[in-house]
Amino acid sequence: MNGDQQRITDSLDRVQGFTNANKEVLGAIASSAGKTQVDAALTAIATHVNDQGTAVRVLAGQMANQKAQANDLIKSHMGPIAKFARAKLRGVPDLTALTAPVSIQSPKVLVNKARSMATAAANHADVLTAGGFPTDAVAQLSAAADALDATIKQRTTMRSQRVTATTGIAESLKIGREGVKMLGALIDKQFTSDKTFLAGWTSASRVNAKPGTVRVVAPAAPA
Repeated sequence: MNGDQQRITDSLDRVQGFTNANKEVLGAIASSAGKTQVDAALTAIATHVNDQGTAVRVLAGQMANQKAQANDLIKSHMGPIAKFARAKLRGVPDLTALTAPVSIQSPKVLVNKARSMATAAANHADVLTAGGFPTDAVAQLSAAADALDATIKQRTTMRSQRVTATTGIAESLKIGREGVKMLGALIDKQFTSDKTFLAGWTSASRVNAKPGTVRVVAPAAPA
């Protein structure tokens, strides 16, 4: 939630507080469609803000995990197999798949290359084992590629959740402000002559200006 959205949310909170505190004075207005809309919007906003914050935090953690997994995939699995293949498997038809350059810059491409390497390495598992590699070296490579791929997919899902939450905040704010306008129309009609009450309502329903913004007050009309 950005600063502008927070200020709108604050105004909705004030409107809810004002209408709840003046329930008896407002009468039917306190349970009107506008009030219901404001209450529902605030509930939805709280949920979306929580989802958005959770997504941001999880994405940050997943990014760190993704980088660590990519580094491990290259340094602990692909790199050693590639070095061995260059030394021991020169001339084999699938040498390119075993020795192709890899980079952490594109995790999805890295996963694809790791899987291609695993397929090629499976054809030379006996040579790898004879050369000192663990008997499950190919399985380890495949598992590391799968783990990175799972993290990539989790990040995609979490990014979608963040977008959904961000959109939900914006839409709920619109609904909330619409409810405020509906309430304002009823309050203006019912309390036309009660300047004190109207002043309280205006203060509660106003969206405060961004800090540092100078409000321009229209000059009073000449007498």
